[in-house]
Amino acid sequence: MHGDNEELSAKEALFVHHYIINGGNGGGAAKAAGYAAASAHIQAHRLLEKQRVKDAIAAVIKPKLDELKIDANRVLDELAKMAFMPMDTVLVPALKPDELVPEVTLISTMKVSDKKGSLELIGKHLKMFVDRVEVSDDRPRVVRRDLTGKKKPAGSE
Repeated sequence: MHGDNEELSAKEALFVHHYIINGGNGGGAAKAAGYAAASAHIQAHRLLEKQRVKDAIAAVIKPKLDELKIDANRVLDELAKMAFMPMDTVLVPALKPDELVPEVTLISTMKVSDKKGSLELIGKHLKMFVDRVEVSDDRPRVVRRDLTGKKKPAGSE
């Protein structure tokens, strides 16, 4: 068995390759690397816990992220630009009213970024929208009764 400081096995290297090209789909990567389909998601979890597998994935992804200058600050900056973009900067007419020709109808479609989605992502990052589970003691209690008439052993209640 390989230790965490050793090189990847052939199957682990295949897993890393498929994990990256499949966009981080661990189960799919494990299947493609030759692990049993029935337990692929379990094997993927185990592989992703191994430091040498994490390091191999990072070694492939980090240079590309560096090349594209992608980091958390840039992503947040771009989300903020989309979330807080004033609409009047988007809806500037291309032609002045006196340049329009009455016989021609100009129809233009423009897709604006998803402002609500951008705000939600920023809010999640800032932990503004934390999913909470409320637990109360108002739930009905389950009471077990022994209707057999047998004496219960000591400490069974």
